Amino acid sequence: MHIKVQNILNMRHKSKFNAVVFLAVGLIPTTAGKLNAQIASSYPFDNNIQKDSNVIFVEMFEGSVNNLISSGNWNKISPNASNILSDPSVPKGSPGNKSLRLVTIQDGTNTNQNTLLYKLIAPDIVDSIFVRYYIKYDTNTIYHHSGLWIGGKNPPANIPGNIGGNLPSGNKEFHVGTEIKDIANGRPTANSLFGLYTYWMGMHQSSLGPYYGNQFYNNTSFDNIELAAWNCIEVMIKLNDPVSSSNGAIKLWVNGILVSDLGYQFPTGTWNYNYFTEGAGLPFEGFQFRNDKALNLNYLWLRNFNDQNPPNHMGNVYFDHLVVAKKYIGPISTNVATANDERNSYPSILAYPNPADEVLDFSAKVKVVRVFNIFGRLILKRENVNRISTEEFQNGLYLIETDNKLHKIFVSH
Repeated sequence: MHIKVQNILNMRHKSKFNAVVFLAVGLIPTTAGKLNAQIASSYPFDNNIQKDSNVIFVEMFEGSVNNLISSGNWNKISPNASNILSDPSVPKGSPGNKSLRLVTIQDGTNTNQNTLLYKLIAPDIVDSIFVRYYIKYDTNTIYHHSGLWIGGKNPPANIPGNIGGNLPSGNKEFHVGTEIKDIANGRPTANSLFGLYTYWMGMHQSSLGPYYGNQFYNNTSFDNIELAAWNCIEVMIKLNDPVSSSNGAIKLWVNGILVSDLGYQFPTGTWNYNYFTEGAGLPFEGFQFRNDKALNLNYLWLRNFNDQNPPNHMGNVYFDHLVVAKKYIGPISTNVATANDERNSYPSILAYPNPADEVLDFSAKVKVVRVFNIFGRLILKRENVNRISTEEFQNGLYLIETDNKLHKIFVSH
């Protein structure tokens, strides 16, 4: 799939090259389904993705933890902030060098066993939301509720979720959890199921009597993830409208593959208390998330909650490249190809060495060179030069525009 992208770096000048074409990756044709259009295709390595008109919020976790906490982007953090760390592991295709690490320590206290970041989304999302993020787990931790949850509270609040075991009120709250949901024999395995843990006013009771999160199984292998690897997760939630109907919907993609597609009268399957398994059976009744239009989507909840491990066990969950948008985002796009390169009076400029250390040379004098960081910010502009200094640049990926060409340059000191 090729998508022609103009104004890739939100430049306000007329470019001399005709177009830049990007290849989307991670969209694998399968019987589980796929989506052909994605925001990430237009922003290789997620560079400048926050500038897209459909994007609501972006968090790349590249700053320090202190900056993350003090940024104002997150409304609530764990009782023990020391359990929120930066980690050097990043997903494939990430130009960054940090991810978020949420740590739990098994000591019987909520302070150390429940590590979280919570964001209140304002204004409310009144129709649909897409949330994409990358996640990685340990292979020696028994996870209870660890992933990313999305929901709504009326009125909006700085605390997430609802009380476990209770049926949500249709005018107060609901949430959709995306998390590891199947641990073989009570122990983690190298590959485990990833899926939904959902609370809403129409949910089914558990076999124990209380209302615990409803889970959905699709009888495929596409929702198995390798715990020790980075996995791309994306969820779409569509609110029911009118509020008297059950036409709300949820879609879940794992590494670009649509593994769950749940809505009014589809798919067919069977309920076993609070577990729904796709296959022969009756059509799924759909989601009536709310019966009051004042209840909308308005929060994100990144969490690592573990209380089933040996004493003093340390468990980790890693997050990166979080994007919230109004349309499908898709996995990080890593392939960049230039097409329709306009042959004009400007020579074809080469930039070297790559990676660069102290300087970056050009094969001919450049009339204008602009350097952008991974967030699409212009950090340097020079005119009539054949060399620029990279000595003050931090290690990482930069996009450098010369007169008629876009260069992807890594800086490594």
